[in-house]
Amino acid sequence: MKSRGIIFITLGILIVSGLIAGLFMAEIQKALTITNVMGKTTMNATGPTANNPAAMQAMPNMKTTATPATAGTMPAQTQNGTTLASDNFQRQDQPLWGLASDGNQWNGDANAKPAFSITGHTGRIGDGQGGTFNAVLGQSSKDAEVIAGGMLNHFAGGANLGVVLRWTDANNWYKLFIDGTTLTLIKRVNGVNSTITTIPFKAQGGAIYMLRFRTIGAMLFARAWQSGTAEPTTWMITTNDTTLPQSGQAGIRVLVQPGIVASITTFTATTAATDNNV
Repeated sequence: MKSRGIIFITLGILIVSGLIAGLFMAEIQKALTITNVMGKTTMNATGPTANNPAAMQAMPNMKTTATPATAGTMPAQTQNGTTLASDNFQRQDQPLWGLASDGNQWNGDANAKPAFSITGHTGRIGDGQGGTFNAVLGQSSKDAEVIAGGMLNHFAGGANLGVVLRWTDANNWYKLFIDGTTLTLIKRVNGVNSTITTIPFKAQGGAIYMLRFRTIGAMLFARAWQSGTAEPTTWMITTNDTTLPQSGQAGIRVLVQPGIVASITTFTATTAATDNNV
């Protein structure tokens, strides 16, 4: 009898325990389950873990894709500007200047007056004729820079070698020139010339000099140096002027006397900005 009682009591305990386990099985299973917060896949705690390297190697590689931050667009920095006109004069000898090496035709006096020619891969101006002569090339631009190389066989009688910017016609322009003793910046407004500024600059006949002239808004910058020497690192002339329209062509303007010849070896005009090389 005692044995039967023990058996019935044991069975009762087992039945009650089973009922309790059934009631809380869902909670127990949930507690043993780890949810991967990076995705929708769930993994049982008895499965692969960091403490089970072999099981981890059996898992497929998981890749994390990061969304790159959108970078701000940096504006392209202009160093030498967009070329407006250029000529290296490397063409056969001919009367007048014809077409420049960039394919554009020279204007002003360059294709109209016999003082102009191409001789020995240079653009010659003079050839026994005295006077003031102009040559302009390329499209008009608001802010521009011109760099030209050339020489006079002799500086005398006011003869000078110069470049122009903001040329609109023969009566309106800025000109930078050397005359053997000075580097001078002048303007011509409605046919009247006036000096903006002048500084000492020695130049000798038969030597090639480089002229660099830039206009940006009302600002004017200029410098000159002998070809074959280092270009100055600062502007020799820095000034402001607002009397001329802030747009025009670039070109060459020289004053020669009979027997004095100007020879231009290179000419380039570009757009200019404050972030150009100084």
